[in-house]
Amino acid sequence: MKKTITLTAAALLASSLLLAGCSDDSSDSAASPSTSASSASAAETTAAPTEVEVISQTNLTVDAAQGTFDLLGLTTNIVDEDGKGVVIGEDGAKWLVVAQDPETGTVPVGSAVKLTVRKI
Repeated sequence: MKKTITLTAAALLASSLLLAGCSDDSSDSAASPSTSASSASAAETTAAPTEVEVISQTNLTVDAAQGTFDLLGLTTNIVDEDGKGVVIGEDGAKWLVVAQDPETGTVPVGSAVKLTVRKI
C-alpha cells in the first residue's frame, strides 16, 4: 500500500511538471496587457491625420497633381495663368501645373491647393 501511494504521488508530480512545462505563462495574463497595449497603439497609428505635408506638383500634369492631392485628402482649385477658373474635364493630361499655392508646407486635411495651369 505504501508503494502504491508513493508511485501515485510520483505519477501526479510527474504529470504536474509535464503539464507545467507545456504551458506558456507569457500567453496567459502577460499577453492581455501587451495585447491591449498593441491594440491601443494600432488604433493610434491608424487614426486619420489632421494635417498633411503639401508636395510640390509643379511641372506635372493636372491629372498627376490632382491624384496626389486626392490621396493626401486635399482639394484643388484650378486657374489659368490669368487667374481665371479652368474646368479640366477629361483633358487633365493636356494641362501642366506651372505654379501652386501653397508650394510646400503642412496644411489641415481638406484644405484647398490652388493650381495654376497652362495647356500643353
